Amino acid sequence: MAMIGSIEAFKGQAEEFESYLERMEHLFDVNEVPDAKKVSMLITLAGSSVYNTMKNLVAPRKPAELTYVQMTDLLRKHYAPPVSEISERFVFNRCNQRLDQSIAEYIVELRKVASTCNFGGQFLDEALRDRFVCGVNSENIQKKLLSEAVLTFPRACSLAQGCELADKQVKMLANASPINFVQKHKQHVTKNQSYRQRIKHQPDAVVKAEVDTTCSKCGRIHLKEKKCPAARWRCYACSKFGHVTRLCPSKADVVMMDTMKSIVIY
Repeated sequence: MAMIGSIEAFKGQAEEFESYLERMEHLFDVNEVPDAKKVSMLITLAGSSVYNTMKNLVAPRKPAELTYVQMTDLLRKHYAPPVSEISERFVFNRCNQRLDQSIAEYIVELRKVASTCNFGGQFLDEALRDRFVCGVNSENIQKKLLSEAVLTFPRACSLAQGCELADKQVKMLANASPINFVQKHKQHVTKNQSYRQRIKHQPDAVVKAEVDTTCSKCGRIHLKEKKCPAARWRCYACSKFGHVTRLCPSKADVVMMDTMKSIVIY
């Protein structure tokens, strides 16, 4: 029968070995591997690096002579030796939420750091709650948490994530608000007013240098250096580009011819 699932050879850091063993034991459970074969399966699946470590740890005996429990105890001591409880708690009590870290990510990091602090059952929840309240970087969230008369760590996590989500939604609504349109309109009006004020206080010679008379192509007044918008418009009278219908040269010629005819007839 083919094995269900798979696991790669162990090549990680020492602190990851415990997680690797847990995955290995789940693989054994789902495939119903008997205890007598667990050492052989571990040697086969963990890779050459772990096997060489096993050989060195049990020499002159062979790894197959040990039970699975004996072998994993030796490997744990080698890859994850006992750490100082005081130093681990020192790291835990300095664990604050980073500016680029979400509440969910901070919760995961806190739990990871607390796993090596040996807090115990009930005190673990209190330690996590206290560190969480002190470590969040939002003053509004801290106020919300401190206002709770009875607060557990799960409750603190739920409240903080709710506040974080609400804050994001408020910012999204603010960005989509019609107020932005009003502000942009005010900026446009202010820009036009400032231009008119600048033209108003300049000498006539300067104004004439900047502004043309009514354009013969589009019928508007615009800066000399600004390209006439009628350059890309098609005339309905002559089907040519570059002017509007009411200022079409061919239309003016027709009017002139009609005028001349009326004079001759008269």
